[in-house]
Amino acid sequence: GDCSTSTRPNMAPSSAVLQCGIATIVMCACACAQRPDPWNDPPANMARWLVHEASWATASAVASTSDNGTRVPGFPFGKIVTVVDGWGNSTESTGKPILLMMETQSFAQDVMHEGGKISLTFSEKEVGAQHGGTCFKGETRAAQFPMCAHLTLQGILREVTEPADVQSAKEALIKQRPELAGWFHGPHNFRPWRMEEVRGIYLIDHFGGAPLVSVKDYFTAQPHAPSSQLQPMLVE
Repeated sequence: GDCSTSTRPNMAPSSAVLQCGIATIVMCACACAQRPDPWNDPPANMARWLVHEASWATASAVASTSDNGTRVPGFPFGKIVTVVDGWGNSTESTGKPILLMMETQSFAQDVMHEGGKISLTFSEKEVGAQHGGTCFKGETRAAQFPMCAHLTLQGILREVTEPADVQSAKEALIKQRPELAGWFHGPHNFRPWRMEEVRGIYLIDHFGGAPLVSVKDYFTAQPHAPSSQLQPMLVE
């Protein structure tokens, strides 16, 4: 693709950031063209993009039981979950992640005990291999590096119960991870749950702290921002 330079607002031209072309600085190509640009795009776009591209996240709630001594009640407890953004075979983003849980699982009991309160944490480190940018897998940057986007959604999780929605949620999860097809049957009886309400959005995708992302901005954002074509990255 074409190579160019970009400067952060208020940066002198001599502080230009190279984009593409030099592999030791950044791996950036057409594969990552749809990744929102934290330098130019609204932060809500990055939040929606990360939710849409992720295949798993860390779900957290307050432990309500000791679960036979394996957990400490009253303390935060995190669990890795498969997630998908969208219904059925559609590629359209809703911004409301769907995940799998067993109702008898201690973590599901935690969530229900707190009225559905949950947080989901996403990292660009997980999706970087497919999209390049500043946080691709195998690169030396830590997942905590500010321009390696990471996001926490706080909200209310509800079990999907309408038969048509259950089927659509299952299709979406199986499309994301085909091996999940067998998880909906047998003794485990996993069921789809969805973050029906998003209450808080905490995003880091740049230097300078977390930008304010309102719930309204989050739901009106575009997960694939058209204005971003190349990903800038600071030169060491």
